[in-house]
Parts: sequence; structure tokens; C-alpha cells
Amino acid sequence: MGEVEGTNITWNYEVSRKALRFEGAGALPDFLSSLDTSALNEGIGHDEWMKIVPWGEYIDEIEFIEGEEITATGPAMFAWTKNLKAVLLPKVQIVGNGTFYLCKNLERVYMPSVVFIGNGAFERCEKLCSTEEKGSKLIFRELRHISACAFHGCKSITAVTVTRSNRVTSEGKVIQGSGSKLEYVGEYAFGECENLSRFRDGGRESKAYKHEMAFYKTQVTGAEESDDVNEQG
Repeated sequence: MGEVEGTNITWNYEVSRKALRFEGAGALPDFLSSLDTSALNEGIGHDEWMKIVPWGEYIDEIEFIEGEEITATGPAMFAWTKNLKAVLLPKVQIVGNGTFYLCKNLERVYMPSVVFIGNGAFERCEKLCSTEEKGSKLIFRELRHISACAFHGCKSITAVTVTRSNRVTSEGKVIQGSGSKLEYVGEYAFGECENLSRFRDGGRESKAYKHEMAFYKTQVTGAEESDDVNEQG
């Protein structure tokens, strides 16, 4: 167990569960900012990152990441965590550049509050397929910005839905969300997601800019991009 420098957040690795847990509220910092320019120019990889993040000795063991009050992740925060399977970060709004880069066994992420996904945040997460406990699709209800290469090379993604959250009236009636808050989908955002066949973001109501190469080497067509949404969950 230890403190995350510059924050009120503590971390603990639970050996029996192979879980990295965070306690406390706020954003996880940018560890890259502590490195000098020469180190960055030489490039950072798995071995270097193990020496930088406080939980580095456990990188090759971690299977679960949990933090109920974490609001943002710095760049490359959990990159190269090769055995990571699932993430529970319900209040995260910002996923930094390369946060889960090359987490090849990551299957599920629960981030219902996410607004911004940075460059290469989930790049080459080859088993990533769901934001739900069950099912095989990514559903986002608050998402506004998907940066370049955010999901590049995520070969297991088959469907993505970006919609608005349901709302409950004063009488308790649930009103299905329609349209979406999505504003931007960057270059190669879903590039080489070869099994992605559906991307839905509110149909005719969608005003999002989508780079012409956003769906490079996927099965998504223009018609599928603009389908109306009526997803539960």
C-alpha cells in the first residue's frame, strides 16, 4: 500500500484477488511529466514504466483495477499491464493518452461517466469487447470526444453505442435517452478494429465530426454510423 504523490489517493495491491485498488477521490497524475526530455525521446516501454509507477512491481500480476472515486487518469497510467482483465472506474471522466495501451487481455471496462478518451487510450487492447458485466458491446452515455487511435487495433469490438443517459421523471417513469453528446471521433479512432460492424451515435440527431479515417479497416459503413439508437443498459 502507498500514497500517490501529489494527491489524496492511496493504492493497494490485493494479492489474493490480483486487484489494484485506489482509495480517495481525484485524478491520478501525469507520471510522464517527471521525466526529462532525453528520457522521453529515447522512448518508454514496459521495463521503464515498471520503475516509474508506484505499483510497478505488480504490473505483470494485476488482473483488476478498481477506484470508485477516481475522476481522471494520466497518460500511460496502466499501459503494459499485460494480464489486466477488467476495470471498474465509475466516476472517471477523462481517460488520458495511452492509459491502457497494449493491455492485451483487457476485456471489460466499466466507466459510465467518461467524457473524454485520449489518443491511443485503449490501443491494441485486443480482447476488449464490453462496458457491461455481460454482453459484447461498448455503450457510452456521457462521451463527447474520442481521440485519434483511441481504440486502434481492438480486434474484439463488434459494436459501439454512444447515447444519452436515461432520465427519471418526478413520477418515477424512465425516459429512454435519445441522440448523444458525442462531438468528435478522431483519425484511426477505431482503425483496424476488424470485427466492428456497428457504430451508433444518435442517428439523424448526431452532430459529431468523424474523421474520414476514423473507421479504417472496419466493417462500419456510412449508413451504419448514422443508425438510430434504442439500446438498453
